Amino acid sequence: MSNLRRPEVATCAALLALLAIERAHPANGLAFVPKALQREAREWVYHGTNTEDELGLLAGYYDELLNASRDSTHADAGALWQKGLNRSNLHEWDRSFLLYRPLPRLGDPTDPAATHVTSAERLFDRDYPLERTPGVRRIAWVGDSLSRGLGAPFGQALEPRVERWLNATQAGDGTSGFEVLNLAVEGYRTTQFVRVVEEALERFAPDAVLLGLSDLSVTRIWGRHLAALVHDGIDLEYPFLRELAQRARLAPDDAPTVTDQKLAPFADELVAWALDTMSARCRERGVALVVALLPAVGEPRRLDGRFRSARRLLAERELPTLDLVATFADVPDLRPWRVSDIDHHPNSAGYERLFERFVAELRGTPAAAGALLGRTAVR
Repeated sequence: MSNLRRPEVATCAALLALLAIERAHPANGLAFVPKALQREAREWVYHGTNTEDELGLLAGYYDELLNASRDSTHADAGALWQKGLNRSNLHEWDRSFLLYRPLPRLGDPTDPAATHVTSAERLFDRDYPLERTPGVRRIAWVGDSLSRGLGAPFGQALEPRVERWLNATQAGDGTSGFEVLNLAVEGYRTTQFVRVVEEALERFAPDAVLLGLSDLSVTRIWGRHLAALVHDGIDLEYPFLRELAQRARLAPDDAPTVTDQKLAPFADELVAWALDTMSARCRERGVALVVALLPAVGEPRRLDGRFRSARRLLAERELPTLDLVATFADVPDLRPWRVSDIDHHPNSAGYERLFERFVAELRGTPAAAGALLGRTAVR
């Protein structure tokens, strides 16, 4: 020990501490680790709303800290991409820009326990006619798993609660009803949102687009979709994304964590491009764009900071924003509001709390109300 310099000792101690945190993570299922320590470890390594994404990220993170060789990291890149991407039997995978889409006609919408139900149009929602109904205001809701409603039975997440409330309380003055179409898909990133918005404007001709941004969309693994396209050799299609991938020096054989590091300096630039592109597409169609900032049910003191840059970018663009991030900030125990200690998606009670915050934010944000309701006054 006497031959070791203090910096070396400190580095070894830090690595041991990080390994201890990793082993305490509840995903490891170690019964002897106290539950309180497991929850704290979960908060420290939590990077987003998708458990598979989190575990895929974790798979390479500690290897890098332990100075694993570059060749070893690249040799494992294929396995890490398979682990980190949400490849499930709910989706059809292809070589398109979106990578995957929900399968049509999944589940039984009349089953109160069903959690995965899709329409003929591949929405995690009920069926809607493609043709607009006169007098019915249509809203396209775009986002990831929090907007999709993962964690609650069909009909009990945020979007269907909002649709029922709109029809029960906000119809009138020339509006006979509301349709809120759920175009959200779990695991989708901001780059995919751009394409979904473009397709929604073409397919469904909405009056407004509601974009749900979670911390998965705006934090350090925001670029996994872009990196996956490069990894699979799929055309990035948008000139900005092609140029960004070149500047970041993304390579097909990069492991997921390597791409995270390469893309980290460009996060704000990418989100700004996505917001500007979606705004322009909506403006061309005369469609309003509203953003909702949606939190998972995680530690509030860490969660809030993940939205700091997104808030600034939205304010600079004067985009109507419903900020729901503080929904669970005053809750002493988060467990009754989320699926589990490992899965931080809201459960039915959590989505009800998000809905109440949504309504309160809408009442206090006339610009958002005007865009979604067609009038600034909320009944």
